[in-house]
Amino acid sequence: MLQTIEGFVIPKKSARAFELKKSQILRIIAVEGPQVADLNAFNLHNLKEHFSSGRTRSVGGIHVREGSSLYSIPGHENAMMTVIRDPVGVHNILGTRCSGVVYRKKYGIEGYKGCQELLTEAIAAFGLTSYDTHDAFSIFMNKKIGEDGRMIILPPTVKTGDSIDLLAEMDLLIAISACPSEKAATNNFVAKSLGIQILERR
Repeated sequence: MLQTIEGFVIPKKSARAFELKKSQILRIIAVEGPQVADLNAFNLHNLKEHFSSGRTRSVGGIHVREGSSLYSIPGHENAMMTVIRDPVGVHNILGTRCSGVVYRKKYGIEGYKGCQELLTEAIAAFGLTSYDTHDAFSIFMNKKIGEDGRMIILPPTVKTGDSIDLLAEMDLLIAISACPSEKAATNNFVAKSLGIQILERR
Protein backbone atom coordinates (compact mmCIF):
# COMPACT_ATOMS: atom_id res chain seq x y z
CA MET A 1 0.00 0.00 0.00
CA LEU A 2 1.32 3.44 -0.96
CA GLN A 3 0.85 6.55 1.12
CA THR A 4 1.31 10.05 -0.29
CA ILE A 5 3.87 11.99 1.77
CA GLU A 6 3.80 15.14 -0.34
CA GLY A 7 2.21 16.34 -3.54
CA PHE A 8 2.63 19.49 -5.59
CA VAL A 9 2.46 20.92 -9.10
CA ILE A 10 5.38 22.24 -11.11
CA PRO A 11 3.85 25.03 -13.21
CA LYS A 12 4.59 25.12 -16.92
CA LYS A 13 7.95 26.62 -17.89
CA SER A 14 9.35 26.27 -14.37
CA ALA A 15 11.36 23.84 -12.24
CA ARG A 16 11.62 22.70 -8.65
CA ALA A 17 14.26 20.95 -6.56
CA PHE A 18 13.44 18.77 -3.55
CA GLU A 19 14.76 15.94 -1.41
CA LEU A 20 13.74 12.33 -1.99
CA LYS A 21 14.76 9.79 0.65
CA LYS A 22 15.90 6.23 0.00
CA SER A 23 12.96 3.84 -0.59
CA GLN A 24 10.54 6.68 -1.32
CA ILE A 25 8.77 6.65 -4.66
CA LEU A 26 8.65 9.61 -7.01
CA ARG A 27 5.55 9.78 -9.19
CA ILE A 28 5.54 12.20 -12.11
CA ILE A 29 2.14 12.86 -13.66
CA ALA A 30 1.13 14.45 -16.97
CA VAL A 31 -1.74 16.33 -15.34
CA GLU A 32 -2.59 18.46 -18.38
CA GLY A 33 -1.61 16.20 -21.25
CA PRO A 34 1.59 15.56 -23.24
CA GLN A 35 4.46 17.20 -21.34
CA VAL A 36 8.14 16.36 -20.87
CA ALA A 37 9.81 16.37 -17.45
CA ASP A 38 13.58 16.84 -17.45
CA LEU A 39 14.99 15.19 -14.33
CA ASN A 40 18.39 15.76 -12.70
CA ALA A 41 19.38 13.63 -9.70
CA PHE A 42 22.18 14.08 -7.15
CA ASN A 43 23.38 12.00 -4.22
CA LEU A 44 22.03 14.10 -1.35
CA HIS A 45 25.15 13.41 0.76
CA ASN A 46 27.67 13.95 -2.05
CA LEU A 47 26.32 16.39 -4.62
CA LYS A 48 29.28 15.72 -6.93
CA GLU A 49 27.74 12.33 -7.65
CA HIS A 50 24.90 12.80 -10.10
CA PHE A 51 22.89 11.00 -12.77
CA SER A 52 24.71 9.92 -15.92
CA SER A 53 22.71 9.30 -19.08
CA GLY A 54 25.85 7.82 -20.68
CA ARG A 55 26.48 5.29 -17.92
CA THR A 56 22.77 4.42 -17.84
CA ARG A 57 22.88 3.75 -21.59
CA SER A 58 26.02 1.64 -21.32
CA VAL A 59 24.50 -0.55 -18.59
CA GLY A 60 20.90 -0.85 -19.72
CA GLY A 61 20.72 0.33 -23.32
CA ILE A 62 19.10 3.40 -24.88
CA HIS A 63 15.54 2.68 -23.72
CA VAL A 64 14.46 3.36 -20.15
CA ARG A 65 11.38 1.37 -19.20
CA GLU A 66 9.87 -0.50 -16.26
CA GLY A 67 12.69 -2.32 -14.47
CA SER A 68 15.44 0.02 -15.71
CA SER A 69 17.81 1.69 -13.27
CA LEU A 70 19.33 5.16 -13.55
CA TYR A 71 23.06 5.18 -12.80
CA SER A 72 25.44 7.85 -11.53
CA ILE A 73 28.58 9.14 -13.20
CA PRO A 74 31.73 7.03 -13.69
CA GLY A 75 33.80 6.97 -10.56
CA HIS A 76 30.65 6.10 -8.61
CA GLU A 77 28.34 4.18 -10.99
CA ASN A 78 25.67 3.49 -8.41
CA ALA A 79 22.02 2.81 -9.12
CA MET A 80 20.27 6.03 -8.09
CA MET A 81 16.67 5.25 -9.05
CA THR A 82 14.74 2.33 -10.52
CA VAL A 83 11.63 2.57 -12.68
CA ILE A 84 9.07 0.41 -10.89
CA ARG A 85 5.92 1.37 -12.81
CA ASP A 86 5.80 2.72 -16.33
CA PRO A 87 2.67 2.28 -18.45
CA VAL A 88 3.92 4.90 -20.95
CA GLY A 89 7.34 3.42 -21.77
CA VAL A 90 8.54 6.28 -24.01
CA HIS A 91 11.34 8.43 -22.57
CA ASN A 92 14.72 9.77 -23.68
CA ILE A 93 18.33 9.52 -22.49
CA LEU A 94 19.86 10.18 -25.91
CA GLY A 95 19.68 13.96 -26.14
CA THR A 96 20.29 16.83 -23.81
CA ARG A 97 18.23 19.63 -22.26
CA CYS A 98 17.09 22.76 -24.09
CA SER A 99 18.79 26.05 -23.24
CA GLY A 100 18.75 29.75 -23.97
CA VAL A 101 21.82 29.33 -26.18
CA VAL A 102 20.12 26.68 -28.31
CA TYR A 103 17.00 28.80 -28.75
CA ARG A 104 19.03 31.87 -29.71
CA LYS A 105 21.03 29.94 -32.32
CA LYS A 106 18.18 27.81 -33.65
CA TYR A 107 15.22 30.19 -33.48
CA GLY A 108 16.71 33.65 -33.00
CA ILE A 109 14.92 34.00 -29.65
CA GLU A 110 16.65 36.10 -26.99
CA GLY A 111 16.07 35.69 -23.26
CA TYR A 112 14.58 32.20 -23.48
CA LYS A 113 14.82 30.14 -20.31
CA GLY A 114 15.26 26.52 -21.25
CA CYS A 115 15.54 23.49 -18.99
CA GLN A 116 19.22 24.33 -18.47
CA GLU A 117 18.35 27.70 -16.94
CA LEU A 118 15.26 26.47 -15.08
CA LEU A 119 17.12 23.57 -13.47
CA THR A 120 20.01 25.88 -12.57
CA GLU A 121 17.63 28.23 -10.76
CA ALA A 122 16.02 25.31 -8.92
CA ILE A 123 19.27 23.84 -7.58
CA ALA A 124 20.80 27.19 -6.56
CA ALA A 125 19.22 26.95 -3.11
CA PHE A 126 21.35 23.82 -2.51
CA GLY A 127 24.61 25.60 -3.34
CA LEU A 128 24.80 24.25 -6.89
CA THR A 129 25.38 26.20 -10.10
CA SER A 130 24.86 25.90 -13.85
CA TYR A 131 27.98 23.72 -14.00
CA ASP A 132 26.18 21.11 -11.89
CA THR A 133 23.17 20.87 -14.19
CA HIS A 134 23.62 17.74 -16.29
CA ASP A 135 22.07 15.80 -19.14
CA ALA A 136 18.61 14.83 -18.02
CA PHE A 137 16.42 11.79 -17.92
CA SER A 138 13.78 13.29 -20.21
CA ILE A 139 10.60 11.65 -18.99
CA PHE A 140 7.83 11.24 -21.59
CA MET A 141 10.09 12.66 -24.35
CA ASN A 142 9.70 10.91 -27.69
CA LYS A 143 12.85 10.99 -29.83
CA LYS A 144 14.32 8.79 -32.50
CA ILE A 145 17.48 8.72 -34.56
CA GLY A 146 16.92 9.54 -38.22
CA GLU A 147 18.64 7.88 -41.16
CA ASP A 148 21.11 10.77 -41.27
CA GLY A 149 22.03 10.19 -37.63
CA ARG A 150 20.27 13.30 -36.37
CA MET A 151 17.83 13.29 -33.49
CA ILE A 152 14.17 13.69 -34.45
CA ILE A 153 11.70 15.00 -31.87
CA LEU A 154 8.23 13.47 -32.06
CA PRO A 155 5.07 14.36 -30.11
CA PRO A 156 4.89 12.58 -26.74
CA THR A 157 2.71 9.48 -26.50
CA VAL A 158 1.80 10.23 -22.86
CA LYS A 159 -1.85 11.08 -22.21
CA THR A 160 -3.53 13.24 -19.59
CA GLY A 161 -3.28 11.53 -16.21
CA ASP A 162 -0.53 9.09 -17.20
CA SER A 163 2.38 8.76 -14.78
CA ILE A 164 5.65 7.01 -14.00
CA ASP A 165 6.98 5.77 -10.63
CA LEU A 166 10.68 5.81 -9.73
CA LEU A 167 12.06 4.21 -6.57
CA ALA A 168 14.90 6.07 -4.83
CA GLU A 169 17.88 3.73 -4.30
CA MET A 170 19.66 6.35 -2.15
CA ASP A 171 18.90 9.69 -0.54
CA LEU A 172 18.59 12.12 -3.43
CA LEU A 173 18.30 15.73 -4.41
CA ILE A 174 15.93 15.82 -7.35
CA ALA A 175 15.42 18.71 -9.76
CA ILE A 176 12.62 18.57 -12.33
CA SER A 177 11.67 21.05 -15.02
CA ALA A 178 8.35 21.23 -16.82
CA CYS A 179 10.05 21.69 -20.19
CA PRO A 180 9.11 25.08 -21.70
CA SER A 181 9.57 24.09 -25.34
CA GLU A 182 6.80 25.25 -27.68
CA LYS A 183 8.84 25.51 -30.89
CA ALA A 184 9.31 21.75 -31.34
CA ALA A 185 7.06 18.72 -30.90
CA THR A 186 8.61 18.10 -27.45
CA ASN A 187 5.38 18.98 -25.58
CA ASN A 188 3.17 18.79 -28.67
CA PHE A 189 3.92 22.53 -29.11
CA VAL A 190 2.19 23.58 -25.86
CA ALA A 191 4.01 23.76 -22.51
CA LYS A 192 2.04 22.38 -19.55
CA SER A 193 2.39 21.77 -15.83
CA LEU A 194 3.43 18.52 -14.16
CA GLY A 195 2.07 16.79 -11.08
CA ILE A 196 4.52 15.43 -8.51
CA GLN A 197 3.84 12.96 -5.69
CA ILE A 198 6.27 11.54 -3.14
CA LEU A 199 5.03 8.18 -1.88
CA GLU A 200 6.03 5.64 0.73
CA ARG A 201 5.10 1.99 1.14
CA ARG A 202 3.06 1.30 4.28
